[in-house]
Amino acid sequence: MERCVDDDNNEAGFNEERKLDYLKLPEGDTRIRVLDVAPYAFKEWWAPRGNGGKGTSIPYKGKDDLLEAENKAFMEKVFQEADRLGLKGDKRKKFLREKGYSKLPWGKVKQKYVIHVLDRATGEVKLLEKGNGLFKELKKYAVNPEYGDLRQYDVTITRKGSGLNTEYTVTPARQNTPLTDEEIRLYEESKVDLAKLKDHSHITPEQCLAVAKGAKWEDVLKKNNNDEEKVDQDTSPQDDYSEGSSEEPIEIDSGEVLTDEELENLEF
Repeated sequence: MERCVDDDNNEAGFNEERKLDYLKLPEGDTRIRVLDVAPYAFKEWWAPRGNGGKGTSIPYKGKDDLLEAENKAFMEKVFQEADRLGLKGDKRKKFLREKGYSKLPWGKVKQKYVIHVLDRATGEVKLLEKGNGLFKELKKYAVNPEYGDLRQYDVTITRKGSGLNTEYTVTPARQNTPLTDEEIRLYEESKVDLAKLKDHSHITPEQCLAVAKGAKWEDVLKKNNNDEEKVDQDTSPQDDYSEGSSEEPIEIDSGEVLTDEELENLEF
């Protein structure tokens, strides 16, 4: 069994056919061809101190999610304190924002997407995984009748800035160009089951919380094997960002707190 490998050579997910890299988006332009009809959507947390302090993605476990449970317990105390103080209207809203939502233990769960793309710089099939910002840009052209199906033309992704100031823009090619027979064959031979890649059903909510709080994936998942053999790192989620990487931004807005815009849109 081959493995998918992320930008920092951390093995992630399952790939029964061949190794696929995650597409890097360095500052500047990256030209790609989208290969799937639509991306696979999933949710995850970003734990800055997880996985032994390196920071790591944490799978979202829905109704059983323990990070979300800790967020809710934290906010329940803040609501009780607001009630005790008799706060109403704008004063209550400000208190809940400043003492509660802006200080949630785990921020907010992030909507993420992953899709197969052809990296025009290398000619390789890769996985593009990012959040709403980039995929909303791609969707604009996919639903525009003047452009339509992203599989019919190349697009150039331009990244500017880093951290909280990271911005992505998408520019479509001026004309459609069909994939070659060789490119179609490469895609068919390389593509992986994206739902399976992001499943992580073998990881329990308790293990997710432990890793988010600093335990290492290797140590936690080793327990799944009764400590009898070294854990396969392809069973752990992708560690999306790495401090010290000069090519990929550390997307801090996927981290600990809600943004000002998100706070303004909250219903109190």
